[in-house]
Amino acid sequence: MKNFQNYIWYERYRPIEIDQMVLPKEYSEKFDSYIEEQEIPHLLFYGVNGSGKTTVATILMNKIKSQSLILNASGEDRGIATIKGKVKQFAASQSYSKDTLKIIFLDEADKITGDAQDSLRNTMETYSQTCRFILTCNYIDKIIKGIKSRCTQFEFSQYSKKKLLRSLIEVLKDEKIKACEEDIQKIIDSFFPDIRSIYNNLQLCSSNGKLNPSLITSASIDYNALTNHILNGHVKSCRKMMIGMTEYLPIYKFLFDIFIFKVDEDKRSEIVECVSEYLYRDVNIADREINITACFMMLMKILDRKIKFNE
Repeated sequence: MKNFQNYIWYERYRPIEIDQMVLPKEYSEKFDSYIEEQEIPHLLFYGVNGSGKTTVATILMNKIKSQSLILNASGEDRGIATIKGKVKQFAASQSYSKDTLKIIFLDEADKITGDAQDSLRNTMETYSQTCRFILTCNYIDKIIKGIKSRCTQFEFSQYSKKKLLRSLIEVLKDEKIKACEEDIQKIIDSFFPDIRSIYNNLQLCSSNGKLNPSLITSASIDYNALTNHILNGHVKSCRKMMIGMTEYLPIYKFLFDIFIFKVDEDKRSEIVECVSEYLYRDVNIADREINITACFMMLMKILDRKIKFNE
């Protein structure tokens, strides 16, 4: 039977050392210091899907002499029963030895219920001398203040695109795929900072020894086209670009970092306020596609564009 984990490039090239990751220098140095000291504080990693949070957590647990409990809060382990049961029992248990640290890894911790987070906060405080927690989440606003204040926080979004490009060039050389830097960069720009999607689409676009970026999945965004659709008031065209997408943070970042400089200066402050408001709603909204479509329409209103629903 084929080993599918090795078949998937993102898994095949998953880093096992901190220096193999595309991280800001200060992050790499801090994580290396944890490994050298064989000690960590409570950690909270936040950022978009596929940005490396779980990989770093796994490296730390593997490199630090520890016994660990790994739970995924997106499933059954999101309620107070898990915190009072599995988590508290592990935190209170005896370590294998005095120099073995106990680490509890809660992946997707933003899915943990409110009362469970309150209980988790108390457990973190009670057993802080013998047990450390690593939490990952996509939306840090969903983590209560009491937990955030007890953790050292790292945002997984500020990566060096140049370092990532060099890394992907080496992957393609290893896979014997010919490619120009411009085509690789197009894939990076389409999915950044979602490293998982970048790798998956790099693999998708590689066939017959060549890289063909035209095969990028529908989840990618042509930001020049999106800009034109907003400026022309084309709501339907904006919606079509959302097909297949599950993560909208890169779009909000584009609107804030780049789009505002494509419009008149006297409109920019309103645009920033608009993007900020709809990004805030994105965390708790029932239908996030409706929310981002409403954001596009509000931008069109701010720019005095005639809104058209059939284009």
